[in-house]
Amino acid sequence: MAWTWFHRLGSPPYIYGLAVRLTPWFAWSAALCILAGTYG
Repeated sequence: MAWTWFHRLGSPPYIYGLAVRLTPWFAWSAALCILAGTYG
């Protein structure tokens, strides 16, 4: 079904793995926003 990806977001092992993979992307985005706000 098309909604199985949404149902998996309620599973702790799946969401923790997803969070580990996305953390570097969000960290770099946050660092760029902080630098732009500080020096921009």
